[in-house]
Amino acid sequence: MKKAIAIFMFILCIFGMVACGGNEGAGEETFEITDNGLFAYRHTNGVVIHPHDSMRQISEAMGEEKECRESGVDPDRTFTYIYDGLRIVTYPDKNANYIYQIILTDTTVSTLKGIKIGDPIEKVVEVYGDDFTYSGSGYKYTKGLSNLLFVYTNGLVSSIQYTAIINDSLFE
Repeated sequence: MKKAIAIFMFILCIFGMVACGGNEGAGEETFEITDNGLFAYRHTNGVVIHPHDSMRQISEAMGEEKECRESGVDPDRTFTYIYDGLRIVTYPDKNANYIYQIILTDTTVSTLKGIKIGDPIEKVVEVYGDDFTYSGSGYKYTKGLSNLLFVYTNGLVSSIQYTAIINDSLFE
């Protein structure tokens, strides 16, 4: 019986050490965003999405979409996945679909730097800087093969769109 108690206590000690390890920053939200040279969006559920990501992997991580719309015919078929706060539009490439556009659709979501629909366009420049091009409807920032567009109306952000830059006439 003493031997069983000693083994049980030993196991408890091991579990106690494992549970205490890696507890730095407890209570802080942490997530990792790989800087792959593209703009990144992190959804409220923690999923990080980049233009050009595989939609198959994102679908698995995001879970069931509210709606999926299909347009075009093979091989140029595209899909629009609708989730809470955003729409994701895909482009086809070699029998797979990749993310062409991430469109934030309401005030429940924001960019990684905290910009939301309804924010003043001046806040965008304060946060993202003045290295943008005016696209006719808003401020467009470019990073690698991705754009981040802030469309505004009456001085307020009305749309936020992450877009993949692709060398294809599919979306032009």
